[in-house]
Amino acid sequence: ARRTITTAARACHNGAVLCLACHATATRIAAGGDATACDACGDALFAVSCKLRSVPWEGPGADPLAAEAVEAMSATAKKARVERTFIVDNPTQEDVFEICREQFRREAKPTVTRRGFHGTTRTAAGAIARTGFDHRFTGKNGQVHGPGFYFADDAQYSCGYAPNDAQGARCMMYVEYAPGRVGPFNQ
Repeated sequence: ARRTITTAARACHNGAVLCLACHATATRIAAGGDATACDACGDALFAVSCKLRSVPWEGPGADPLAAEAVEAMSATAKKARVERTFIVDNPTQEDVFEICREQFRREAKPTVTRRGFHGTTRTAAGAIARTGFDHRFTGKNGQVHGPGFYFADDAQYSCGYAPNDAQGARCMMYVEYAPGRVGPFNQ
């Protein structure tokens, strides 16, 4: 079951907050932890509670979603070697996702979701985990088909957008998304 957003929230351990209207973030909320107004647009702010859990993808206690991600990656990126898998628990982003899907329903837009890969840096992955995909950062690593967020069924394709870190590893996200525009963009 998805959680319901209320008009007040408590700060998480790092005090981060997210504006649901414009997706601006701030470092703290009002004293006492109640929601306050966004400096950027004046709408209400809500605490972001985000946890990153390391999970196994095989063997006893394997996480089904992690196993699905590794299987999808192995099928399309033959040379890739998965070192670790993490699950992001972010109730605020789950709520935002459901709010957007409800808005799609009201506008008679498709609400079917898909899962796909998004290659990025570790730093950007952390920011995405905390506050979701932020439209202010679209275009940083390619926008051949216009502004937006790009996901691929083919992990090898997304790998091209994940630069090597100091240890030579790349960061890939396997995400559920509601596609706005879908196309065979690799043609």
